[in-house]
Amino acid sequence: MHDFWTHAQPIRKCLIEQRVPTRPPTAKPQNGGIIDLITRSPIAAYRFKTGWELLDEHDYCPDEYLANLANCGINGIWVAGLFRTLIASTILPELGPAQHRLEKLIALVHKAGRHGVKVWLFCMEPRSVRSNHPILAAHPEIRGAKVDEGEYCLCTSTPLVQEYIRQATCELFKSVPQLGGLISIFNGERITNCWLSDEYARTCPRCSQRPQVDVLAEDIGCYLEGIERAGSYAKFLAWNYWMDPSDELKTQNVAPMLELIQKTRRDVVWLGNFEHGGHKTIAGKSVPIDEYSLSFVGPCEPFERIAKQATQVSSTVYAKLQIGTTFELSTVPYLPVPGIVFDKIQRLKKLGGGGAMLSWIPGGFPSIMLKAAGEAASWQGSKEAFLEHLAKLYFGSSVAVNMVRAWNAFERGLLEYPFTNRLFYFGPITRGPVYPLRLEAEPNRAEPYNWGIDRNRNPQPFEEEIERWIAPFTVDEVIHQLARMTAFWDEGLQQLKMALKTSPGDELARALAVAAAAGEHWRCASHVLQFITKRNAIRDLPPQPQAITELKQLVEAQIAAAKRMIDHITTEPTIGFQSELLAFVYDRLTLQDSIKINQQTLQTLNGPMDQIEAEIRKIRPMIPRTPDVFDVDNNGD
Repeated sequence: MHDFWTHAQPIRKCLIEQRVPTRPPTAKPQNGGIIDLITRSPIAAYRFKTGWELLDEHDYCPDEYLANLANCGINGIWVAGLFRTLIASTILPELGPAQHRLEKLIALVHKAGRHGVKVWLFCMEPRSVRSNHPILAAHPEIRGAKVDEGEYCLCTSTPLVQEYIRQATCELFKSVPQLGGLISIFNGERITNCWLSDEYARTCPRCSQRPQVDVLAEDIGCYLEGIERAGSYAKFLAWNYWMDPSDELKTQNVAPMLELIQKTRRDVVWLGNFEHGGHKTIAGKSVPIDEYSLSFVGPCEPFERIAKQATQVSSTVYAKLQIGTTFELSTVPYLPVPGIVFDKIQRLKKLGGGGAMLSWIPGGFPSIMLKAAGEAASWQGSKEAFLEHLAKLYFGSSVAVNMVRAWNAFERGLLEYPFTNRLFYFGPITRGPVYPLRLEAEPNRAEPYNWGIDRNRNPQPFEEEIERWIAPFTVDEVIHQLARMTAFWDEGLQQLKMALKTSPGDELARALAVAAAAGEHWRCASHVLQFITKRNAIRDLPPQPQAITELKQLVEAQIAAAKRMIDHITTEPTIGFQSELLAFVYDRLTLQDSIKINQQTLQTLNGPMDQIEAEIRKIRPMIPRTPDVFDVDNNGD
């Protein structure tokens, strides 16, 4: 048994024991409107060396979890897989197992179907291969673009690869006829065709002579033809990660995507990122939204244009959202802002959206957020009435007013989030409550992200390189925004505490714990930024009493926050679990360890001045580093 599964077992227990109100949401419209709402099990293996969920013996979707999804109004789950490990091929036998390995998928489809939940297979195909792969020796004519030294695309402009896609898709849906559909990132994220970019296409003798949209339209068509061969009416969701969200110019230039929609079959469902390419103004600065976000409502302009184009040619558009939680704070099971969910779903409906993929890897816990999505899909009234309805449904009439006030305060707070990928990838927010505040600087960097473990599942240092955390903001601006968020959060927590006094109960206590934990993350991230800044400022100066007092206050506040977090995770054990890692970023033991380290720092700060000065002299300036490269590791997925 893998160690990560041992870590996930307490969360699996929570999934089984958790209960969502059993009243089903209002029936969704059968003609038009939001039809499909798809999420993912938060304990399913996929990344960070956790394996492929359809190839092991673990049950990532217990019946109780599926029942809770149905009660939330969620009617789909997605699972990840590789064609070459699941589907045997007579066209390219070197690119698959000797026999289909679809038994677990078939069993999951039947189990989920009993709860009214469809299963969708997520893929990125056909994957590039190493130059020594047997398939290139057997079929050298399908060698496509050169990815790097020793790696090549399988050229989708060749008849053999096209027929492989048709056959693999056909075999999938023949073997699993009740499969809800296929979700494919058709260009981007992984190397699946020669026309990922001009650079790659130039190295392919076939694709270099063809327009990009022709190659991609033909590729997408092969999947649809395979589904038809199987006699299936399942949907094919073509997920556009083509326009690199880190490249603002590409994100805004959607003309190639609009042309692709025009050239592709009308029965494609276009899945687009709802927020990527948007902008929000924080601290007087307009910042780009280039990740999933709950602090930005959306939609972004590129999604709007794609949705309008799809409507014009009678195609359908779905939104890729991140409803439960986001990388903005991925160590709580959900962020309690159902009003933002309502706004997103209503705006999607106005654009003619037919469905949504509600989560990547984090965010799939049954919660008030998934319930909000299920209810909002068919809601016709005002936002105020919706939130009141949701509060009564989930927590009862006696506390509805308090709950709505709390959610509104949390929403106002989250909208103040200082959005920058650098802050939630590299900064202290994800690990804030367990961050040690030390007088001796940490010289090592946490890579690829500052989330607690690296790609190989090794523990990471608590890095202190503020300079790579905060751009385009200043330290003072980030601290100011975190303070604003905390103030709104405290306002909401007061309402939740009043509700719990009025109607004591496990569900309200757990809701309070989750919300309070999120508030501690905003608070602790501020502690970390202030402490490092103040500590570094006195590195080359004699320590002043006022500066020492300020450092002591920050350490005391950090210790108090960690102690409160222990109470929160006792009430709600899913706090601290990060689904992308499939591991706990923090737990009771790591919080206790952090408290001990911070108590040692406090002891030093309360000691003789010469001892304090000796420790401060150990502070080293950070070594200049090379620029960061975002998520370039294929990670086995």
